[in-house]
Amino acid sequence: MSAFVQQSSDLNQEMTIAGLIMGEQMLPSWDQTPKKVDFFDLKGHLEALFELSACSESFKFVSESHAALHPGQSARLYRDDQAVGWVGLIHPKVAKQLNLDHTMYLFELKADSLQKGRLPEFEAVSKFPAIRRDISIVVDQAVTADNVRETIKKAAPGTLKKIELFDMYMGEGIDSGRKSLSLGLILQDISRTLTDSEIEQVMQRVIEQVRGDLGATLRQ
Repeated sequence: MSAFVQQSSDLNQEMTIAGLIMGEQMLPSWDQTPKKVDFFDLKGHLEALFELSACSESFKFVSESHAALHPGQSARLYRDDQAVGWVGLIHPKVAKQLNLDHTMYLFELKADSLQKGRLPEFEAVSKFPAIRRDISIVVDQAVTADNVRETIKKAAPGTLKKIELFDMYMGEGIDSGRKSLSLGLILQDISRTLTDSEIEQVMQRVIEQVRGDLGATLRQ
């Protein structure tokens, strides 16, 4: 789609990619309780889109406010230091003006931010199983998910293949000014199956790293 952007005295037309999600998540099993989509569902879809450029590490989400988005549930998208879009929950006032009766999360992204990519490099695929371990930590509200990811990566550079943020919570049971982040860590070795002892050692290093660098505590 096209968007018109004011630049100095000129009105320029830019190609953008936009989308929204609403309703309930598609569940892997019929016996699970339905859950409404949230900010992190849309964030995950965007991260998958960024990975197509093979430069996903150059994109980041920075908490900022936009008049059309809900305060506290919006972020500006950057590629390196260049602002390239927005993502967040539609502002209640905007939803009311448009007579929208569903909670909607939406994004807009400059199309050309995805056109510059990197040729993929060969990497051997491990024939050994990947192991997932979940962890919930409590950090200051100013600590971003990207801060947490980068800190965790330092603790397990060889075996940590992916980090999935699947929940954020602020409210009852969490100290004021703090928030809970729940993450899934995918661990895998190229040459062997990881033992329970090795996995526990990795998780312990992760815990020590986020405690030391971010002042995190484990959520009980």
